[in-house]
Amino acid sequence: MIGSQINQYQILDALGEGGMGVVYLAEDTRLQRKVALKFVTNTFINSGEEIVRFQREARAAARLNHPNICTVYELGETEDKTFIAMEYVKGVTLKERMRQGNISEDEIRNWLEQIAKGLGTAHEEGIIHRDIKPANIMITDKGLIKIMDFGIAKLVEGETELTQANSTIGTIAYMSPEQARGEAIDQRTDIWSVGVILYELATGQRPFTGAFREAVMYAMIHEEPVPVKELNHGVSDELDSIINKCLERDREKRCGSLEEVLATLVGRAVDTVKASGAIKVVDKLDEVTTVQPHLARGETSSDRWTLLGSKKLKRIAVGIVVMLGILALMPGIRSQLTGVGKSEGLPSAMHLAVLPFSTFTDEPKERAFSNGLAHLVASNLMQFGASQEDMWIIPVREVLSQEITSARDARESFGVNLVVSGTIVNSGEDMQITLDLTDALSLRLVHSETIQLTGTDPKAIQEQVVVTMGLMLGLEAPENSDLLLAGQTGDPEAHKLYIQGQGFIQQFQVEENIDEAIRLFEEAIALDSTYVLAHAAAGLAYSRKFNFTNEVSAIESAREHVERASKLNDNLVEVWNARARVYFDSGDRPAAVEAAEHARQIDPENYDANRVAAAAYTLSGNLKRAEELILKCISLQPSYWDPYNTYFYILRFENRNEEAMAQLQKVIELAPGNAWAYNNLAGLHLTEGDTASARVAYQQSLDLDPKAFTYFTLGVLADSTRNYEEAVENYTKAIEMEEENS
Repeated sequence: MIGSQINQYQILDALGEGGMGVVYLAEDTRLQRKVALKFVTNTFINSGEEIVRFQREARAAARLNHPNICTVYELGETEDKTFIAMEYVKGVTLKERMRQGNISEDEIRNWLEQIAKGLGTAHEEGIIHRDIKPANIMITDKGLIKIMDFGIAKLVEGETELTQANSTIGTIAYMSPEQARGEAIDQRTDIWSVGVILYELATGQRPFTGAFREAVMYAMIHEEPVPVKELNHGVSDELDSIINKCLERDREKRCGSLEEVLATLVGRAVDTVKASGAIKVVDKLDEVTTVQPHLARGETSSDRWTLLGSKKLKRIAVGIVVMLGILALMPGIRSQLTGVGKSEGLPSAMHLAVLPFSTFTDEPKERAFSNGLAHLVASNLMQFGASQEDMWIIPVREVLSQEITSARDARESFGVNLVVSGTIVNSGEDMQITLDLTDALSLRLVHSETIQLTGTDPKAIQEQVVVTMGLMLGLEAPENSDLLLAGQTGDPEAHKLYIQGQGFIQQFQVEENIDEAIRLFEEAIALDSTYVLAHAAAGLAYSRKFNFTNEVSAIESAREHVERASKLNDNLVEVWNARARVYFDSGDRPAAVEAAEHARQIDPENYDANRVAAAAYTLSGNLKRAEELILKCISLQPSYWDPYNTYFYILRFENRNEEAMAQLQKVIELAPGNAWAYNNLAGLHLTEGDTASARVAYQQSLDLDPKAFTYFTLGVLADSTRNYEEAVENYTKAIEMEEENS
């Protein structure tokens, strides 16, 4: 086999052999990447049941896209072989790491958190692993956990279970009592297996042992394990409690979801929903807003009805001058803006998108400056428009993520009625900026202004753009105008670095962009160590880095920066919102909630403060408080689709599906071109068992914005109903789109 070519895969080496398949290392010659290929062993090649089970492994695992789950690329076949192409994970198994010994509780807790997040995602999809054991868990060279081999996954609401009632597939030592007895199982069988692994990690021995298979099964079903603390006096109460809850023989008393496990891990009780399905383990504050498939690490990823980040964590711009006083303070700007007034015919409720400013260069830092400037201008305008009834602005990172380049696209995707766009021409010594305000409904240019600048001081650029747009929109300065001056720097070069950093972090789906943003924010802080907003932005960037890599140093740096920012100025909403995000990413949920509430105390009517607090309570399990706060957001911005979208997820967590459906319909009403709203609608239909309606919703999503993810999901649906021709057609389209984007 080694050295042979299978489709586009060149077999390089043998990696190992499991109960059902042989795994080889291969080179994907088309995409030039290393992959692992798993083939059915000769033992099972003539077994129709095993072939079907093997194919089911691919279909189940391919639905999952999470940093802690080994990614499946495709299910392939040759004349006499069926195989799965999957991510090649370089590292050691947890089994091998356990043999090395010297495992600290910090390591155990870190591994547990990652395992719980990965399995929680699978459970949300209705997929049970059923063979969780140390040999099926990899630890990469960077310390990232990868759950392998969903080879005996049972689809809770999917295909007919192939395993016979008395079959005991899986490793006996880690099998739950109900699985060993051949009974019907649910997600709690995986939770039992996690408990066995934790027991072994904490004590160095398995909870149930025996000289032969039947003896192990008897002990598992009838005997109590030695208490953990008798074998290891140093185990914390939290970890001991988790192990005991996971190993409850009566599964009605066992932890019902991985969310409960994570809640206990951070020492916080959670109001757990134990109704018909698993609670989605959402692990990032900014995931409770815009819906997209989680296709990249760092944002919270594949949308197995995942929530992905865009998010209006508004930052007050550096160096902004209060509009009411700016004309008096800066005669140069005053003379240029003479005659600039409110545009005619503006709607009373202004819903805006600010597009990234066009430049005549592809130089990355110049593009980043343009994107960062657009982001800060949008944030500043929202500050000025805080008193404007029902005014909202789409975050620039959403505009970038959906590649919106026109007023028509912005209207269809976000339901806006006004679009701000601009062009920057930099001659080296002078700069010309053209600002356009377009009616997104009629596509008519409402107002255009040109600003001529001598020099390229970034502070002057931002001030003039914000003031000009504010006058064009007829905005008034907020009552507490001192807040608009807070957090700034007097160093022009530090301000330029900050703007560039904001430009890179808007596209945080790419790890290199996060690294560049961190570097720029750190350089800005090196020039001005009291730069509050740069510290807050650096904290968020390091937190993004942690979500990619799980590097402890990254989250430590994140905490240092946001805590430094609040020491420098503890009266900024964006600083406390940043603290909430960082604390949650670090696993400190009580501190995250406290920080979010602090932001609300600063400005109880601030939309962002209420939204971030709602997200914090949602992810901490206090859904009642989360609902109160998101309803507050709806009252503040009743025609903005974002809070209805968040409310949809809160209701889904409580299995209030009928009410959740109503919120999704409201999202679609306000933003009829939002393709991912239809994807979520399809997911809700699937939860209700309405496959036909789900297919219609997926097709509506494709009509608006064709995505490989949607084609692939339609392929899975067709495959599950044995409509293989349609399945192949959709799979092919998905692969073609992925290849075009790779």
